[in-house]
Amino acid sequence: MEFFSTIDTPSGNAPAAELARALAPAPTSARSSAATRAPSPAWPPASATVVSAPSAASSSSSVVPVFTADEIRLLQDPIPFSQYGDMHERALRYMRWRRDDAARQEPEIAPTVEMASDARLMRFLVAKAFDCPAAAEMYIGALRWRREAGIDELRAGLLAANAPFFTQGSSCLQALGVHARDDALMAVHPRTFTRPAPDGGHELLRDRHGNLLYIECPGLIVAAEVIALGAAEYTAAAHTSQELLQLILDELSRRAGRLVLVLRVVDMNEVRLVKLMQSRQEKEGERLVKEAGKPFADAYPTTTYKNFLINLPAAAGVAAPLIKAVVPARSAKKVVLLGSKFTEELHKEATPRM
Repeated sequence: MEFFSTIDTPSGNAPAAELARALAPAPTSARSSAATRAPSPAWPPASATVVSAPSAASSSSSVVPVFTADEIRLLQDPIPFSQYGDMHERALRYMRWRRDDAARQEPEIAPTVEMASDARLMRFLVAKAFDCPAAAEMYIGALRWRREAGIDELRAGLLAANAPFFTQGSSCLQALGVHARDDALMAVHPRTFTRPAPDGGHELLRDRHGNLLYIECPGLIVAAEVIALGAAEYTAAAHTSQELLQLILDELSRRAGRLVLVLRVVDMNEVRLVKLMQSRQEKEGERLVKEAGKPFADAYPTTTYKNFLINLPAAAGVAAPLIKAVVPARSAKKVVLLGSKFTEELHKEATPRM
């Protein structure tokens, strides 16, 4: 078996590259179909927000949908957008009404085109198990956070830097960041979801199902360099990285006609599982990393297909706290815990290159 040997990782992060060699890029058929497909409709201007006139708060829109346990189970099943039925529409209609009502009352949080889309609204509904009022509150909270954190400005730069991907149906990104701090983040917190494309740019890594493949090596985080980057710079770079990831999922979902998710592979090699073994500097770096990512679970919900935690120690007792530390509680059931012999299980999801 021959594995691909090039990947977008900062120089010196050999473990991330070694892990990536065991995983395949997007299937050839998927890449070729993307290349021959008609170009995507032009993406709205980077500064665009929802500009349509607010819809009337009709009784049908404002009525809170209530679903039985059996209906919720059906709603939670991932299906193509084209197969959405009356229950999906009732839930979405309520979310649209709450979205428009919030934008009328607080014009400063008016959502961008992507954030206003039905696909993004559906992610909040799924996250809250179709408790529609709870999903709407979560969504509105995310809009407020985006304004406070300046996320829409980061979005504008990312769309402009990757216009061919977002407007012309390209299969590759042109830029993974828009600021020097974004490159610095990659150096101090190794992760990747691309590999260098033959003709330049960054080719997305995909699993067998078309989900985005994301590889992360938290054991390679250099605490001193995280601290040296500074809380403000690290946080801004982390926000940029997460926003780009979500924009990619939006575009891939639009192309696929379904919600595309992330297969996350977290290499736990070199991660200190016992807090008492951490130095003061390591604890401070870990705190900064966690603080920067704390809003992501509520601002970017329903993105996880599966979380593979690999190279775990043999001690079974670390599993529960490890899951709690690495993934949101609602995603814990999607976690697969593996030791050093992970390739067979992982290759069930990500195609090895023969």
